Amino acid sequence: MIRPQRWCPPIGLSPRSLRGCLGALVLVALGALVLPDAAAAESPTRVAEEVAGDGVFVGFGRSEVDEAALMAAVEDVRFDGLRIVVVVPRDPQPTPSAFARRVQEKTEADAVLVFPPEGRLETYVTDDLSSARIRATDAARQFNDPARAVEAFATEISSTGDGGTPAIVGQVMNALVLLTLVVGIVVAIEQGVNRVRRPAASSR
Repeated sequence: MIRPQRWCPPIGLSPRSLRGCLGALVLVALGALVLPDAAAAESPTRVAEEVAGDGVFVGFGRSEVDEAALMAAVEDVRFDGLRIVVVVPRDPQPTPSAFARRVQEKTEADAVLVFPPEGRLETYVTDDLSSARIRATDAARQFNDPARAVEAFATEISSTGDGGTPAIVGQVMNALVLLTLVVGIVVAIEQGVNRVRRPAASSR
């Protein structure tokens, strides 16, 4: 009678070591499943879906960001009329600046701010705000806190008129239009007075 042999681990590998190897294999398998999901969650299309409501996306593992404060800052900015989207991704691909541009195309926001895990804030804006983008981005980069950076960016980008024209230029243009109108009225009155005077002078 042949007795069934009990399975033994390979020579040199203890049961404890075998359990450790199996545990490592399980972690690798889980990582292979989780990482693609995390990458897919940060695609511009998925991010656009996430920011449709409050305008904020915070990626997995970015726990250093105060999401509540960031949402409050974005809400204030949107209340003032600037359609802004803020993204705090784990791994913006291919680059933070390109990622900002792709999110803007998907959301049609006025401005998109991307806070990468490493490196500086990157932004992308619509054409009518492009002339003020660099100045507003530099102002936002002065703050490490994303919420305050958003406020600084919005303040600077909103200090321009349409097409990025400084507000003082708009005021000067309005003054010139008003002055032209006043001069036109004065000339019209003077011509009217001259017409009245000519018949009176000829009748004498």
